Amino acid sequence: MVIPMAQRRLMLAALHEGHPGIAAMRSKVPAELFLGCCLPTWLDHLKPDPRNKMEIEVWKQKVYHDANVRARSFRQGDEIWVKNECKPG
Repeated sequence: MVIPMAQRRLMLAALHEGHPGIAAMRSKVPAELFLGCCLPTWLDHLKPDPRNKMEIEVWKQKVYHDANVRARSFRQGDEIWVKNECKPG
């Protein structure tokens, strides 16, 4: 069976409709095209996690602050000083 050239072109165009093309796909791996995001590699696991380091630094700050601050307790009738943020000085 021989298919005329005009019908071949129409069929080929219909089959490739919506396909991004080879040039657009070459910069991405198949898993990224399928899932829409990058999969972690073994190199990603070698780098330290910045969130973990940040949590440790925040904890150190809290420990240092808590060690140098005394607890304040007030009772009804105690006189206290209040700073007015609306006025300069």
